[in-house]
Amino acid sequence: GERVFSGLYVNELVARLLEREDSAPEVWGAYESVLGELGNAAPIEAALRRFEVALLDACGYGLVLDYRADTGEPVQAGHRYAYVPERGPVGGTPTVAHRDVAGATLRALAGEGDWTPECLADAKRLMRFLLQQYLGGRPLTSRSLFAVGGAQTAESDAPPSMGAARDSSPNAEDA
Repeated sequence: GERVFSGLYVNELVARLLEREDSAPEVWGAYESVLGELGNAAPIEAALRRFEVALLDACGYGLVLDYRADTGEPVQAGHRYAYVPERGPVGGTPTVAHRDVAGATLRALAGEGDWTPECLADAKRLMRFLLQQYLGGRPLTSRSLFAVGGAQTAESDAPPSMGAARDSSPNAEDA
């Protein structure tokens, strides 16, 4: 169930972010990799986050994950940053147009750090925020597959049982 739903989420991201005739070979390598991970016992959350980063990069929206956009200094695992879409992490307090994110999360997304439970939850929030920028504010249809009683916690990334697939609550969160 949950791995199938995650595969549908991946498919919808590809369909929504790629132009119809765009061959994007780098996307298909990441796509093959994430489907392989979803097909075995690999942790779902980390696989989805790696795919989202690779997809945005292939679409020309590459994320700055390893240095501060305002100073050029390397991102430090023990610091917090305001992530500015299309710019990257900066110092200071996030506003509505930015997302607060831990340096450890940015390092994990860059492939340079460990995926702790805190990093997974933080990365999920950041990637949702960033993906919405490129999806034009239109919600993903696959979000209804992840609904549990009308909503899911921000920390939970595991989709529900098959019975919840019929719930199309607008409050349901996507992967």
